[in-house]
Amino acid sequence: MNIMFRPRSNYGDIDLLSIAVTAGTHTAFLYINELDNDKPYLMHLNGYDRLLNDIPSEDYVWVDLPLTKIQKYNIIDFIEEIFSHYGNEIPYDVASQAFFKPDAHFILKDEFGGFTCSTFVLSVFDSLSHPLINYDTWPITQMNKEDISRWAPMVKTISNYIFKNKRNTYLKRMINLFRGDLRRYRAEEVAAASSKVGYPHSYNNIKSESIEILDTLKKVY
Repeated sequence: MNIMFRPRSNYGDIDLLSIAVTAGTHTAFLYINELDNDKPYLMHLNGYDRLLNDIPSEDYVWVDLPLTKIQKYNIIDFIEEIFSHYGNEIPYDVASQAFFKPDAHFILKDEFGGFTCSTFVLSVFDSLSHPLINYDTWPITQMNKEDISRWAPMVKTISNYIFKNKRNTYLKRMINLFRGDLRRYRAEEVAAASSKVGYPHSYNNIKSESIEILDTLKKVY
């Protein structure tokens, strides 16, 4: 796995499309816009109704994708189509109850649905028949106190400010999901899966690569 980062690597080294991760962790599509003088762009879900397509900051690492140029062009066209139609309309949801159709049409599975930054990336690959991971192999969140403690403040904020008129319904939904088979897909895991030949990958199959990405982030940022 080739992990690149600034200033050791240049954005010009990107072969059209990469998956980027920042300390924190946050994940995004990092791609070259050939129609804008080959500038690098970072498309990522940065909060509720905040799908951004901006110039990348210097605190990301990124990985190559084992895809053909045609496949990469298809993904870039797809995410730009999503951004043009839904730039301010992609909700944030830790349960990720949403998906994209192959024509980039956005579908909610329920009234509170949406994505995390990681599941936004995963959903794009799923929609284009390049599923990165085998979802059933990921650990269940209710068994992991770290996941619950990370998500609890987000759930509280969304219930108080986004769905305040339906707060009780939303919280009941989230309690049921946390007691069920809700799973967390970390940014470094998504990047690791994207970089490795043989989609879709199991959790154990990409664990060492995801740790390598985290270690690199700690060393350089």
